[in-house]
Amino acid sequence: MQHLNNYVRVSGIAQKLPKSQSEFELLKLDQYQLIIVTEELLEDQVPLNSYCREKGIKFVSADVNGVFAYVFNDFGPNFEVIDKNGEECLELFIQSISNEENGLVQLLPGLKHNLEDGDSVVIYNVQGMVIDENQIIDKSIKEKGINGLVYKVEVVNAGSFKIGDTRHFTQYQRQGLCKQLKIPANIAFQDL
Repeated sequence: MQHLNNYVRVSGIAQKLPKSQSEFELLKLDQYQLIIVTEELLEDQVPLNSYCREKGIKFVSADVNGVFAYVFNDFGPNFEVIDKNGEECLELFIQSISNEENGLVQLLPGLKHNLEDGDSVVIYNVQGMVIDENQIIDKSIKEKGINGLVYKVEVVNAGSFKIGDTRHFTQYQRQGLCKQLKIPANIAFQDL
């Protein structure tokens, strides 16, 4: 594994897995950022996983049994993921945006968005949908229009999604794009 990345130090311990906190301390396991365990009984891995979680060390358990295999990851209770799915950010052509409490964005016919509830998008190049001074209920609104604003989406179907309140904008006229944003998210991993 060391050959894959020269900047990463890889070392192995070829002995029976210790079971107590003091034995983990003797092995100086707290100097590592990640510990990978293979070919050990689950009940022997639990104390090591607890130690790793306490010290902020990422823990991976993996094994192969015939044609079956498993991998267990515990990266702690607050692990930041920058890209949750590894897919390229989508850029989509807008057909229309409604003026309602939960504004509906419809894409050009035949386009599919592959967005998930909670994904973030930024809208731009829309003609129309600027602030309508007569429709502002919340005087703290500072934007000039829908362009450049970031919205969390609620998926309706493969060709449309909702973005929240758009009533304070003028009517949609034409054009527009929306681009998916990669917003870091925190994931809480379970321990063994």
